[in-house]
Amino acid sequence: MHTNKDISIESKNLLQVTPLLNGMNAWKYVLLRNEHEQFWVAMAICTCIKNGYGLDRLTINWEARTLRYEDTVCLDRNESNDESETEAPIQQSLTIDIRDISAYTKGLTTQRDTSGGYSRRAVSEESDRLIAIAKDAGQFIFSAEWSSFGCHIKKPSGESLVFFDGTKERVVKFKDPFAYLPLKKNNPYNALYEHHIHNHFFDDVGYRFLGISQDPISGSVRFVFEQPFIDTIERPSIMEIHDWFTKRGFLPIEGGFFYSNGYVSFTDVWADNCLKDMKGNLRFIDPIVRFEMNPQEIITPFT
Repeated sequence: MHTNKDISIESKNLLQVTPLLNGMNAWKYVLLRNEHEQFWVAMAICTCIKNGYGLDRLTINWEARTLRYEDTVCLDRNESNDESETEAPIQQSLTIDIRDISAYTKGLTTQRDTSGGYSRRAVSEESDRLIAIAKDAGQFIFSAEWSSFGCHIKKPSGESLVFFDGTKERVVKFKDPFAYLPLKKNNPYNALYEHHIHNHFFDDVGYRFLGISQDPISGSVRFVFEQPFIDTIERPSIMEIHDWFTKRGFLPIEGGFFYSNGYVSFTDVWADNCLKDMKGNLRFIDPIVRFEMNPQEIITPFT
């Protein structure tokens, strides 16, 4: 286990003259962390400085996890588990409050193309439709307003542009809803329902839908979500993640790449998409959702 003594004099000197984004001295921040975390937090701050990342708590934690687990990720993903392709039982429909997207679901097609053969035109038209509805409904967030949601996280993050608001202990994501359509084998119309499925199974880190925005470069739609900030540099093992899903009726399919209960499947549930909090709870913050049938067949709207 690394200790405070492992931090080099050069790193300590750098930290002592570096302020974090919230104004706190970096070395003081390191000393406020648990003893077993201090080395990784210190190294994370130094790496963030080197890479030009912002010195906010979200980025520091993220970098600390990357450094701490980089030698175990490959081994972790290859740990033995039950990857049987046994068909999971299909459960009853879910009663979910979808009033936050009611303006966007009117007239929405229920057709699902399981071949992944959707057209770029369909994606573009759905993007334009969502943006137009958001403007009419007063739920459109202009890109000029993005900075009001916190500091922009410079470290790249897949499908989302991420902002951290330390005063409200929240993370705001401007998410490309169509980023993984080939992987999901879904049509673009299912994306509206994904955060509801996420919130049903991972309600402790639920998404709150804030509105719709538009990417200033591509012009495509971005969903805007708020999530609670999980302050941890811990990750669970692949077996802990496997046990979490199987205990809840999900079985590994497609070589363990997805966990499925027969009507909805999740993947990308490893690394920084699943955190372990201070109490040892697994917190799935950004898994990829794949519907195995039409969302309208799964979800019974709450009224």
